[in-house]
Amino acid sequence: MNPSTGMGEIVRAFDEWYLVIPPGVVGSDTLSIIRKYETSTLPAEARYTLDMVAPVSTKLWIYGRVKDGQFTSVGN
Repeated sequence: MNPSTGMGEIVRAFDEWYLVIPPGVVGSDTLSIIRKYETSTLPAEARYTLDMVAPVSTKLWIYGRVKDGQFTSVGN
């Protein structure tokens, strides 16, 4: 929580890792903080994205969000 505003804050995002069962092949993965501070209308948000290139090309992602003192996560 950001003491100056009383709103949520993502301080850090770390420990990105994955386990892929062959024949899965990962092209890239990224971990980023999309919005460090919660606003009156939007949550603070971090995202982890994994781009698979085989056996099919697809993008997997998960978000961590902080809003009104609550943490939630959602992904595909």
